[in-house]
Amino acid sequence: MQEPLPMALEAYVRTRLPGGCKKSRFDTILGEGRIKIACLPENGHGEDGKSSTGVIVAQAHERRKLIFPEDKVYVDGAPLPEDSPHELIFALYKPSGISCDLGVSAPPSFAQSLPPHRRHADLASWFKSLSPALRHIGRLDKATTGLLLAGENAGGLTSLIIEPGLLQKTYEARVRCKSPDMPTRQQLTSLMDGKLRLKDGPARCIEVTVLSKETKIFEKGSSRKLSLGASAKRRRTGNGPAKVYKQYESVLRITIDIGRHRIVRRILAAVDLPCMFLKRTAIGSLSLDNLFGPDGKPGDSVQLDRAQIDTLWKDVGGRALLRKKHLLALTKIENPPPRLIPYVHVATQGLLRNVSTRSRS
Repeated sequence: MQEPLPMALEAYVRTRLPGGCKKSRFDTILGEGRIKIACLPENGHGEDGKSSTGVIVAQAHERRKLIFPEDKVYVDGAPLPEDSPHELIFALYKPSGISCDLGVSAPPSFAQSLPPHRRHADLASWFKSLSPALRHIGRLDKATTGLLLAGENAGGLTSLIIEPGLLQKTYEARVRCKSPDMPTRQQLTSLMDGKLRLKDGPARCIEVTVLSKETKIFEKGSSRKLSLGASAKRRRTGNGPAKVYKQYESVLRITIDIGRHRIVRRILAAVDLPCMFLKRTAIGSLSLDNLFGPDGKPGDSVQLDRAQIDTLWKDVGGRALLRKKHLLALTKIENPPPRLIPYVHVATQGLLRNVSTRSRS
């Protein structure tokens, strides 16, 4: 088992404090001087030149103070466990109409429209019914339905899931088309060739598949869809025939590995395929089908077991990738304290080995 790495005080406390710890709770505890750290001095030695441990009270500005494996942290006099607890992750089948902003509630009529066991006025109350310290991992906009992950003690895994390029997410999108031959080959190519430029930078899809096409026929001025038989008869209104129009729609399966704000809708709009309905069907190897089965409905939730969480880790590159990123971050600390030097040395050696391997290949 690899030796634990130094960790920022805020991350250390929030992942170990019993009952979960929101940022606001941590700020209160830190500001009231309730966190104490039993640690070596910054130079690693006491005044007598020997190793000695002293207890200090964490100050309000020390949220990023490094906690080393040999340090002990106390909150209200009680020691925090040295090992971080296992991740707790839930998969949610998010309904359309619920915002991922934890302070925004849906209208009462929306909650009443769901079955009793699936009624949630907002995401915060939904999380509270599952576990008090859950936080969403990534987001879906208010109108989008589908798979949403929420985690507790999952900071490392969360950072990899939301990092662009590491994990693929799959969506089903119903788009409006101007003609029956849309989406065209050119539109599909534009979605995947990486040449799209949005306001916040380039964007592309990994894969786009046309699942179905449909033509809907409506009376002008009415939202009522006509059957093909009724439209063929040209039902009359008054003295003249009813005016009808056709609406062309397609259902696309889209896979992306980026997670910017409303990115799927904006990509589709950029190629003149406005999105009418959007559902996220999979995150990595986890999908609505294998989590909820054929009877899954919006409003359902399930806790991931250990095997499913390990699958998520594998999808994002494993815990080894997180450790490499952590070590790399340590090398960027200016004027590192003496206790940090051995870790910086290990990280530097690893970077040099990677450069050497690339140059030989």
